[in-house]
Amino acid sequence: MKMKKAISLALGCFIVSFILICGAGLVFGNTIPNPPVIVGIDLPHKNIEVTDPVSQPTPPPAVVPPPASDPTPAPPAAPPPSSAPIFSPPAPNPTPTPQPTPQPPAPTPTPPTPTPPPAPGCGAGGACSAAQVAAHGSISDCWVIYSNKVYNVTTFIPQHDGGSGVFAATCGHDVTSYLAGQSSTAGKQHKHSPAAYTKLNSYYIANLQ
Repeated sequence: MKMKKAISLALGCFIVSFILICGAGLVFGNTIPNPPVIVGIDLPHKNIEVTDPVSQPTPPPAVVPPPASDPTPAPPAAPPPSSAPIFSPPAPNPTPTPQPTPQPPAPTPTPPTPTPPPAPGCGAGGACSAAQVAAHGSISDCWVIYSNKVYNVTTFIPQHDGGSGVFAATCGHDVTSYLAGQSSTAGKQHKHSPAAYTKLNSYYIANLQ
């Protein structure tokens, strides 16, 4: 019994050594050396035939994990140069910048032509016609003509020494010949003194046209 235990122990150690050697070969060289074939062991007192360990069931080889891959992806290969012409899009037409339209110079304002003042009317500094004088032919509005000049004697009538009757026939008319005593008016003919002419000049209003 002791002999059998010794043989079994020696055989077990051999098998374990063989497995370790095979595993080391797979890891380092991935080759398994041909193990020696042990036909038998000469033991004292009894020859025991030992079978070929190769015929024993071989444990599965240890799985060697693949080398860790580099987490950085490899850059893609550059595409081969192409002989085809590279299409370039047409350059956009630049938008023209609007230029300010030159403004014509502002015209110099022409000063307005002054409107001449209206000519003074008859009796207000302007000349009077015979027809305009004739429109004032009453004692309450009496204009007379003497030597181509017009006189408004309306306020003088109450002061006339010969009364107002003579004016009823002379208002609105030419009294040049009457004052000189060359004609009669209303049945009267009288040559007036220089004082009467001086008095008459104070009532002058216009020239006769």
